[in-house]
Amino acid sequence: MKYFFALFALLAALSCAATAQAVQSSCDDVMQRGHLNVLTINILYTDFFSRMERLQAVADFIAAQEQAGEPVDIILLQEVVSGAVAGTVSLSINLHAMLRRRGLDYNLRFRPVAGLPAVFMVGNALLSRCAITGFASRLLPYAPERPIADIGLPVLHEVQQIAIDVPDYGSASVYNTHLCAYCPGEDRLRQTKSLFRFLDRREDNESRLIVLGGDFNTDVTVAADMPAYTLITDDNGFTDTYATANACTDCCSDAEGLDGCTYAVPGNTLVSGAPPVRIDYVFVQGDFSSLKSRVVFNEAPWVSDHSGVLTRIGLQP
Repeated sequence: MKYFFALFALLAALSCAATAQAVQSSCDDVMQRGHLNVLTINILYTDFFSRMERLQAVADFIAAQEQAGEPVDIILLQEVVSGAVAGTVSLSINLHAMLRRRGLDYNLRFRPVAGLPAVFMVGNALLSRCAITGFASRLLPYAPERPIADIGLPVLHEVQQIAIDVPDYGSASVYNTHLCAYCPGEDRLRQTKSLFRFLDRREDNESRLIVLGGDFNTDVTVAADMPAYTLITDDNGFTDTYATANACTDCCSDAEGLDGCTYAVPGNTLVSGAPPVRIDYVFVQGDFSSLKSRVVFNEAPWVSDHSGVLTRIGLQP
C-alpha cells in the first residue's frame, strides 16, 4: 500500500508540473472586448458522489459563456480536492480536461494546502486564458476550525497569486484565497493582514490591475467580520465589485434582496439549516474603467453549497 501512495504522489507531482508547463494560452480578445471576465467559485469538497456532475455543470457554464462571446478569462477555485481517497490527482485538472474537450484552453496553477499528502488534500486553483508569467503562494496564520462541539480541527488556509499578461493592456495580478470558516472574526482579520503582507511583497508597481477573489467567509452584516472587510476596502483601496456594480451595501438581506447571496441561497439542496449570506467576493484595484457583476450557479443544477461571482472588469489600453 505504501508503494501505491508513493506512486500516486509522484503521478500527482508530474501531472501538476505538466499542466503548469503546457503551451501558454493567450487572451488576445480581452482588449477587443474591452473587459476581463473573472469567476470565483467554491466547489464543495465534502460531496464526493456528485462532484464530477457538478464539475460538468461548471464546465458547461464556462463553455456557454464562450459561445456567447463572453469567455471567462480567469477562474478562481476553492476547496479543490486531490488524492487517492478523492479519486483524482486534482479536481482542478479534471475541470481543465473538461474545458479542453470543449476546445477551451486554460493555463492552470494548483496547490494542495490541507490534509494528508497523496491520500486526501484540499487546496485552491487558478485557471487563466491569459499567459501566466509568475506564480506564488503563502500559508495564512493557522486558525482552528470548530464546526462540532467546539473541537478545533487542523485546517490550513493560503493565498495564491498569478501574474498574467493581457495583450495590449499589460501585466495584472490575480490573488485567490479561502479564509477560515468556523473561526471567530479576529482570526479572519489575522489571515487578511497576512494576505496583505504577502500582496505588498509581491507587487512592485508594475501591475496595472490587481484582482483579489475567493471565499472570504466574511459577512458584512456581522460586526465581528467588518474589520477584515474594511481592511480590504477602506484601508487598502480595493473595490467590492458586486456591491459597486449593483449599488448595494450588504447585498443579501430582506431589505436589499437576496440576489447577492453566495452561500445557502434559497432552494440550494447541498446545504440546509443555514441562512443565506454573501461571503464570496471579487475585489479589484488599479486601472479599470467599469464594473459589472452578478451571482451565478444560484439555481439548479446546484454545483456547490456556494454560488459563484462573475465579474466583468472594464479595461482601457
